[in-house]
Formats: sequence, C-alpha cells, structure tokens
Amino acid sequence: MRDPKLLLLALLGVGNEQQIRGITRFQKLVFLAQNEIDDLQTKGYHFDKHDYGPFSKDMYDDLDGLISTGYVEQETTTTQSGNDRYTYKLTEKGGEYIDDLLASDKIRSELKTAELEKLKTEYGGAPILELIKRVYQDYPRYTTESKLEI
Repeated sequence: MRDPKLLLLALLGVGNEQQIRGITRFQKLVFLAQNEIDDLQTKGYHFDKHDYGPFSKDMYDDLDGLISTGYVEQETTTTQSGNDRYTYKLTEKGGEYIDDLLASDKIRSELKTAELEKLKTEYGGAPILELIKRVYQDYPRYTTESKLEI
C-alpha cells in the first residue's frame, strides 16, 4: 500500500485552489476519497465515530507531520464565533514534491487525481454543513457520536 500521506498532499495539490479550509473539511474529503473512489491505492486511514462524523487520528497526526517537515503550511484564523479555523496549503517544498510524483502517469493513476480533483471541486468550497450532511446521509453509522443534529 502506498503511503497515505500522499493522499493528503495530492488533495492539496489538485484543482485550481491549492488549499483546504478547515480540518473538518479535510477529514471529510479524505474519508470520502477513501470510501468512494474505486481502487484508490491509498486507503491507509481508519476513521472512527466522532463529534462531527468520521475522524481519523492517524490522518490528523500525518498532517501535523507534513506541517513540521515543511511540506504543508497551516494558517490559523478566528471565526466570527471565536473558534480557530485552519487553512492548509502546500509549501513550495510540498508542491515541488507532489508535482514531481504526479509527473508519473502511474502515480497519477494510482492516486486517482482526476477523481480527487472532482471531489475537491465539489466540496472544497461548499458550506461545511453541506459536506457534513452529505457524509451523514451516506454514512449514518458515523453519526452516533455527533454533536450536530442534521
């Protein structure tokens, strides 16, 4: 199995907007990618039921690792309600790394970059509640610990 961190980098690297706003959104995009893209070669994250649906501690830890090694940048802003919102972007180092990998047709095919881009385009800028609602509807077994009533 390919390193699951490549899925995080690929999700950041595909599409016009090379960032993902919010850790909850990032978690849900990875969850959907692993569960809905046929034959995705990177299926390394285990998701548990959590406050806002599926959550992977390993994915969270890998993202922190990518930040600490300089592949991903995390920007923190404060929402109107006073909560922290994180935006994740590839650094120059991360962008060059994933671009080099994706230059290979084999790697692009294994990571299903066209499907990742479609998923990111559909939900990357959508209201977060719309994305969560979609996940809750299609994967109700992950909603039993939720703080949200959707």
